[in-house]
Amino acid sequence: MTRLRLRWAAALNLAIALPAAAVHGADPWWVIKARPSAAAAPSASIGRPIPTASLGRPVAAPVPESGWNAPPMPVIEAGWNVPSAPAAITTLPLSPPPVPEEGWTGTTTPASYETPGGALMPRLVRGQPADPAPPGALSGPPPAPTFAAPPGDPGFNPGVPVDQPLHHPFCDGMKDWFHFGSRPSSGAGWFKSDHFCDDSLISPVTNPFFFEDPRSLTEIKPLFLIQKAPKAHGGGTDEFFGVQGRLALTERFSLVVNKLGFVSLNPNQANAGYDKKTGFAEVNFGPKFTFWRDENLRNAAAVGLNIEAPIGSSRVFQDTGTLGLDPYVTYGQTFGRSSFGSFDFIGEGGYSFAVDSKRSEFVHSSLHLDYDVLNAHRWYPLLELNYFHYTKSGRNTTLNGFDGADLVNFGSTNVGKRDFVTIAPGLRYKFNENVQVGGAVEFPVTTQKELQDFRFTLDVIFRY
Repeated sequence: MTRLRLRWAAALNLAIALPAAAVHGADPWWVIKARPSAAAAPSASIGRPIPTASLGRPVAAPVPESGWNAPPMPVIEAGWNVPSAPAAITTLPLSPPPVPEEGWTGTTTPASYETPGGALMPRLVRGQPADPAPPGALSGPPPAPTFAAPPGDPGFNPGVPVDQPLHHPFCDGMKDWFHFGSRPSSGAGWFKSDHFCDDSLISPVTNPFFFEDPRSLTEIKPLFLIQKAPKAHGGGTDEFFGVQGRLALTERFSLVVNKLGFVSLNPNQANAGYDKKTGFAEVNFGPKFTFWRDENLRNAAAVGLNIEAPIGSSRVFQDTGTLGLDPYVTYGQTFGRSSFGSFDFIGEGGYSFAVDSKRSEFVHSSLHLDYDVLNAHRWYPLLELNYFHYTKSGRNTTLNGFDGADLVNFGSTNVGKRDFVTIAPGLRYKFNENVQVGGAVEFPVTTQKELQDFRFTLDVIFRY
């Protein structure tokens, strides 16, 4: 009986244990099975439960479904510094789920983008541009930008429109004189020289007291010349050392001082007061007006008046007569431009006459031709021609048969109706437009040589 009861009790326990094992998802204790490998879980979805991520493999990001407030991608224009595309958003491998232990339910919570209230949360994307601001009222063009001063530049004027040149005082412009290799700043200003046609013209060298540049210039020109007198007129040498000055009041009007310095006469043989002496020279000065200036035709012309004030030393015949006047016209032209260079021509003509009968009177004319090598505005080989024609003899001295042309007006007798012509090859070099040097040698080509059998002229220009 006891054994029968034990069998019924075991059967009853087995009947009870089998449903319980099915409910708890556990195998019977007597079944020994290999643990199954974890299966890959599907990805999460909106509003639907998703299994957990698989071990060791990334899960693709969820695909946005309709209803998302997905902002449009920004439009990328060509030429902008486009940043690199953000890296794809992936889920990192998750740690393996814990091994089910006693008391663990083994269930998972579905992932969802829904908030407790049911509203969709906005999705954040790295690199997403900000929402555009609402359009404002039309109020005309935007204000002109202002610029802060660059570091270490005290000459910068903040707030000044950048399309207009800055104004620099006259003394500041003088600093450019010694910047070899540079060019002057553009733009007009007080006393600024006329840089006509990109400074293609150069000033002439010889006949310095009558041969005038047609441009309005501001400059100081130290000048030195030495000449040898013919033996028939005493021989020896004569010199001038001094300075010329020009001041451009406007682009058209300027003042010229073309003779200010000292004359030294050194003949081998004295003749009627013409002997070895040095003294202050007469002063030549006057206005000049550039009446024609054409950048397209690349030419310019001016008229002027030299006032020959005989206020120099009588020892060297620099006080002849009461007053001399010399009206003149001068013309410049650039032409024949090519890749090898371009030509420049300057010509002048005038008439020196006296208000009394003591000074000799003459017509003068000079021609200048140079070549701007490679259009570099550096080297200018040149050739000049000077012509004097005496129209009236003076009555100041007993010298007979010669006069001093542009250097000395002796007021000699018996010089009327005579011609004197010289030719002068030379060279001008520009360190830049502010500093130039020129030189030329001059020879007479006529039988009449006056006081000049040979002459060398040298000048240095400091131009503003």
